[in-house]
Amino acid sequence: MRKKVLLLGAGPTNLATADKLLDTGNFDVEVIERLGWTGGLSQSVKHGPYTLDLGPHRFTPHNDTVYRYIKDICGDELRIVDQKVEIYLNGKFLTYPFKLADVMLKLGLIKAGRIAVSFLATGLSDNKHKPAANYEEWIRSRFGTEVLKLVFDPLISKIWSLPLTQLASRFAWQRIAISNLWEILFDTIRGKRKTEYSSPYYPQNCFLYPKRGFGSIIDGMTERIKQKGGVFHLNATVSGIDHRDGLVHTVRAENAGVSREFKADYVVSTLPVNLLPTMLTPTVTDPAISAAAERLRFRRLILLFLVIRKDRVSPNTSYYFPEKEFPFGRTSEMKNHSPDCVPSTSQEPRTVFTLEVPCWAEDTTWKEPDSSIFERCMQSLWPTGIIHRDEVVEYFTVRLGHVYPVWDIDFEKNLETVLTAARPLENLIMNGRPGLFFYNNFHQSLEMGFIAADHIISGKSKAEKWDKDAELFREYRLVE
Repeated sequence: MRKKVLLLGAGPTNLATADKLLDTGNFDVEVIERLGWTGGLSQSVKHGPYTLDLGPHRFTPHNDTVYRYIKDICGDELRIVDQKVEIYLNGKFLTYPFKLADVMLKLGLIKAGRIAVSFLATGLSDNKHKPAANYEEWIRSRFGTEVLKLVFDPLISKIWSLPLTQLASRFAWQRIAISNLWEILFDTIRGKRKTEYSSPYYPQNCFLYPKRGFGSIIDGMTERIKQKGGVFHLNATVSGIDHRDGLVHTVRAENAGVSREFKADYVVSTLPVNLLPTMLTPTVTDPAISAAAERLRFRRLILLFLVIRKDRVSPNTSYYFPEKEFPFGRTSEMKNHSPDCVPSTSQEPRTVFTLEVPCWAEDTTWKEPDSSIFERCMQSLWPTGIIHRDEVVEYFTVRLGHVYPVWDIDFEKNLETVLTAARPLENLIMNGRPGLFFYNNFHQSLEMGFIAADHIISGKSKAEKWDKDAELFREYRLVE
């Protein structure tokens, strides 16, 4: 007998799960998605002739199954792209990964000397072998106080709006693959980075990217699922997950004011995990679970797109702006990912430059009109010389919720508390970046989806398979 699987959320993780389940011919799969499109943050948006990603996406596989899957979708349109990044510090643009001569030349011998002395002092500290209690301690013990103050403190505090002392040390471990300044020096001498940055599918300091934008991957996955009989319910908001006797039996969703019930043998949710206690029926009665869910927070993001009257702003794929005077933390230029996404001619040259402005839902920034955001961003950007105001042809924003899980020092404890509400429900799997409050790259999202499908196909209990297999996710690192 065919089993019914209901997937809550149409991000890349659940799309991967759907595709693999449908390949077996043993499952009926339906996907419920609040938005009017599939792919979540991995989708691209159309603006006139331009195809624009929701942030600078990259495909960086280290797994043959994932690589072959996407290669089958994209074919020859999957290209190798040079990753070129610069960081703006003290009025200068520094190449990243850092190069010793570049740092000394642009920061000056005095500043470079302070960085060196500060770093060498970490080697004499009694704390260098102690587990770091927070993000700040992790950075200070490996890079020294000067690098902490110059780069990490302003950039991380800006993006997550918390002091580094209130962010988890695991957060730093996951996002920063460079172990210390010695490694930067050795990489400079060797002329290449260590193996964490290597892949058999693309050279170091490169990534893979589809010709027609990242959304073309999502569209290809979506079409495959439809062709295999998968069903999508878009613009549908999950309002309840009904359970009894340790199993989820129905899921309720609303579309245009009309409520509908969906029955399922298995449910995989990639919805934000902090919403789980409010969705379960019978409702969660333990106040500790509800309180923990409220403490799991996501940062929001406003993308300010500038259409520029020139063929390119620079050859860089991204810039980082750690300093506080910049409302944005990162910028990107879509044309440097794929020229086909931003058509341009010699008679009418155009490029699109994207600025990322992080905020909370309750911030005035989130409610700020586009014109005001544009003015603030341009006021800080124009002195850098990248873009002049008269080069901006038009601008617009895209506003995104539930973008960055905030890994504060208590997040693991709060997450574990919330997941106790889902764990006893044998046929409910929490998965994906928002569903597990994880950070992961696109290729890892696909792997998570395939692992969920493998669990369902196996027919084993969560304790037998899923709980063990999902431990892999804790080892994911975002190698930048």
